[in-house]
Amino acid sequence: MLRQSLSKICRKTKLQRLGCCFSNYAQKNPAMKFDDEFRTTINQEGKLLPNSDHSFIADHDDKFGLQHIRDPAKILTHLKSVEFKYSLNDLIYFLRHLVHISEEHGLRSQIMNNYNFREFLNHIKKCLLTNQHDKFPLIGSYAYCLNKLDINDREMWRLLEYKILEDQYHTTFDESVFAAQGFCKLPLMYYGQSEETIQARIDKVYKKLERVIRITIWEVNPVHYHSIAMALAKVNRFDPQMFAKLEQHILTNLSLNYTTKMMIDILFCFAKGKQGSLEFYDSMQYVIFKGHMFNRNYFLQSLSELSYDGHLVARLLGIYKEAQDKYHEFQLHPDFQSKVHNLMVNKLTFYDLESLVTTMTLLPTFLKDDVKNIQNSLINRITQIPGQFQIQDIIKFYEFVEKNYDDIKNAPIQQMHFVEDNLYKYSDSVSMDDLIIVLQYLYERPKFILQPDKFINQVIKTFDQNINLMTAAQIDMLTSLFQPFLEFQQKQIGDSLNIKSTLKKLKDIQLIKQYYQKYLHQLYNYGYKIAQIQFYQCHLTIIKMKKKFIIISLEGNIGAGKSTLFEILKEEYPQAIFLMEPLEQWQKINGNSNLNILEKYYSDARQVGVYFLNLRLLIQINGLGQIIAIVLVFTERSIESARELFFQLCCNDGKISQIEFEIYEEFYQWLMNHYQQYLIDCVIYVNTPPEVCLERLIKRGRSEEACVPLDYLRKLHQRHEDWLSEKSNRFLTIKIDATLNYVQDQKVKESVRQLLLSEIQKLKELLN
Repeated sequence: MLRQSLSKICRKTKLQRLGCCFSNYAQKNPAMKFDDEFRTTINQEGKLLPNSDHSFIADHDDKFGLQHIRDPAKILTHLKSVEFKYSLNDLIYFLRHLVHISEEHGLRSQIMNNYNFREFLNHIKKCLLTNQHDKFPLIGSYAYCLNKLDINDREMWRLLEYKILEDQYHTTFDESVFAAQGFCKLPLMYYGQSEETIQARIDKVYKKLERVIRITIWEVNPVHYHSIAMALAKVNRFDPQMFAKLEQHILTNLSLNYTTKMMIDILFCFAKGKQGSLEFYDSMQYVIFKGHMFNRNYFLQSLSELSYDGHLVARLLGIYKEAQDKYHEFQLHPDFQSKVHNLMVNKLTFYDLESLVTTMTLLPTFLKDDVKNIQNSLINRITQIPGQFQIQDIIKFYEFVEKNYDDIKNAPIQQMHFVEDNLYKYSDSVSMDDLIIVLQYLYERPKFILQPDKFINQVIKTFDQNINLMTAAQIDMLTSLFQPFLEFQQKQIGDSLNIKSTLKKLKDIQLIKQYYQKYLHQLYNYGYKIAQIQFYQCHLTIIKMKKKFIIISLEGNIGAGKSTLFEILKEEYPQAIFLMEPLEQWQKINGNSNLNILEKYYSDARQVGVYFLNLRLLIQINGLGQIIAIVLVFTERSIESARELFFQLCCNDGKISQIEFEIYEEFYQWLMNHYQQYLIDCVIYVNTPPEVCLERLIKRGRSEEACVPLDYLRKLHQRHEDWLSEKSNRFLTIKIDATLNYVQDQKVKESVRQLLLSEIQKLKELLN
């Protein structure tokens, strides 16, 4: 009672003093009126914001009084209006606040889609590239903020990396910790290179940062310890001196207000790098089962128990397995074992398949008694796990069953059925690579295939849906792997599961492969990987057939207005099929947002031109190959225009090598000779001046098109004119003047509509 009364008096006195100080400060310091000044100034275009330079603002890291602004567009519009004329070290205040808005209010997409934000990033890159910055720029803060916003601009990150390597950054403790957290993004920026090369680049940067962190005085703050440990573990940096210093600070400051989860995260980083002393692991046991080493300290906030999280259980078991492997004399404390055991078997503890299998696998290293009963209890939870299982977790589950159950009759059949059903149920959302891996894994272990009919159907489905995207290596593996299996099953159950059809497709693949076999040796000599050659990967959708549909292609420059015209056609022909260009597929190859081939094509056609054109060809054939009814088909660009326009432009500009040219040409001619059902019957040419196209590109603000110059649009426009004026063309051409406003002007729209209806009707009568 005495303590509570004393505490209330202290708090009351402290608040009164703070109120007096705050009141006096407001009277003496004009910074208190700064927010009103800011709201007035930010609406005045072209005027820089005032710099308070008062301690009240500085203490809140808000040099320009941004704390009340919740709309990122206001900040970005202001920066654009003053042409980003702040110093680079001042611009970081705006970027930090954008990060704050993104995290607190979930407005990241609004920020990323703002054209002024892209301009902001380009200005930052320009400053870094031309050294238009302070002597010691805040590179750490920039790396931290850009990582938080998930910016994957390789040029930006390489410029930041260069500044670190050249010691052109603010070498304080805080900035170095920010940099360590931010540069965790670096491995993604070198995606596609060998692991050794990527790690070597990471090591160069982090050696610089770690040196600064080691020799500077550390603030006594568990959050810093946590940030440093997590950042280093993410990039596989486990310098013994750095972790020894971390351990020293942690063990000597266990009276601080840390959370148990924070300490477990730090402990995991130590275990991952095989760092830490016996005393450290022993002390952490007490931290975990007590909740806090000094939890009787009245002034520390109360700490919650460990969360009911299966990943937490699995992580603890993994940590202390490493501790026992490293220190054979290490002993687990009974209270610690009891706490983890209770958490492990508690019905409230939620497991997914990964954490459940990991826990069951590591259990014998943590407990010696009743292991089998606990494992059986845990494995029964599998049928309660909702949602889709990851492929790697499914394989780990089967590995656990294989290791722990010699006789399949004693295995958990119900749980195995559940896992197998989950695989087939969610197969459409699994990447092709992962699906092939797990099918191969099961094929090699037939005792795990409890439902052979579903397995065969899944094999057939995998071929039918993914064959167009498979690499040569995957085709080789699948044909050699599954053809004997399917032939065997055909003898057993006949053709009821379309096995015969799948076998025919497999043989067709082998034939088309032989056609290209003569080129493979040449391509090897030029340093290509077979997996990158997509010429014969599209074969399964190329099935010889009589012409059953009319193909009308909308052609025009980038930004000509093709999509708008598509909407008019959709209104008139609701039964037709419309094949739009797959922007999202180009922007995310195999679902990976870091692999944007469209952006790369516009910025560096010399490097990826032929691959982009092959991908375009592949997707167009795939779309047409799915059409089996007698229909009218509208496509956004065509197989012919891909060659006549983009391929020819790359050739004219010297961005395609001779061997690439010859192979593409021969394949194109072979395709046109053998599969004439894919030739276009009509072109609707959306004729738009290049200058108008450029205005539209700027207005719609796609990041990939930001680097498209007017000169390129002029060349592409001329290629359209040359191609469509050739007398040898066997298709009808309908020219639409896109400078006319057929979006808002109803008379113009009706005129365009009547022209299209009339010409398309003539075409249908002619072809019929």
